[in-house]
Amino acid sequence: EKMVRTARRIEPQKETSEAYTKLYNGVYRHLPDAVRPVVHAIAALRGGSTEPMHDSDATSPITISPSLLAADWSDMRNAIDLCVEADCNQVHVDVFDGVYLDSPHALTFGPQMIKSLRDYANSVFCDDLVLDIHLCVDRPLRYVQALADAGSSRVIFQWEAFGSLESALETAKAVNEAGMNCGISINPETSEDEIYPLLESGLVDLVDVLAVEPGFGGQNFQEMVLIKINNLQLW
Repeated sequence: EKMVRTARRIEPQKETSEAYTKLYNGVYRHLPDAVRPVVHAIAALRGGSTEPMHDSDATSPITISPSLLAADWSDMRNAIDLCVEADCNQVHVDVFDGVYLDSPHALTFGPQMIKSLRDYANSVFCDDLVLDIHLCVDRPLRYVQALADAGSSRVIFQWEAFGSLESALETAKAVNEAGMNCGISINPETSEDEIYPLLESGLVDLVDVLAVEPGFGGQNFQEMVLIKINNLQLW
């Protein structure tokens, strides 16, 4: 009588659906355009309003990329299983070296773990699972080929790790030439204006706007980033 799985989706109770419908009608319609896709995706996953969106509200499909940083590190195979069962076709892998993020606790995964994830996903499911690698490391260019060899789909670099636009362009070009897509991530306090020259190069296909400081989970969402998202969408 509580939550049941139907066609690999979670269907809530009637009263839950009605509560989300109320939120949808009372809150969603008053949000800026850049925020609506996120709220609508959450409402859809939880069984929110089934009303069709107006044409002016139409947006690109939402893709959810679960972070393995929050998984049980002793059972990564199960983490991949859960993502696939939830119809997520990509996962987010945070690679921290403990140097760029100056903390002995900010040390996570490397190419060997990524290769294991890729090998397992390919053997059990299929080879179209997207592995998004968020790379917060010192001298990121030296990791590009190793990540490509491990089976990474996209490498998302931390903008603040670069000393110049030229080094960012060099790294983005190397990622593309290695057969991967390239993304760029910015910290909450970094202005989106800084990355426009990089975006104009056409080498980057994704911007990861961090709403928390990189490195650790459990932080509060910084609402100021919503303005950045809106500005990037308008750009």
